[in-house]
Amino acid sequence: MEKIKSNWKVIVYWFVVMFIVNVFIVPKFVTHEPTTTRRIVVGGIICFLIAIIMGLLTKPAVNNKQK
Repeated sequence: MEKIKSNWKVIVYWFVVMFIVNVFIVPKFVTHEPTTTRRIVVGGIICFLIAIIMGLLTKPAVNNKQK
């Protein structure tokens, strides 16, 4: 839980980028499929899980401020 709290920005960035790309850009411009409610819900869940995994894999930032 501590690792997720320290990497919350990484998790949010991964979620936002993956969600926009996989739910809106790829279906519209690559496969020419309509954006449906089911695609948004399933894509949001999958992107959230991937974002949590990526947040757990990255190392938290370290502040080396010396006084």
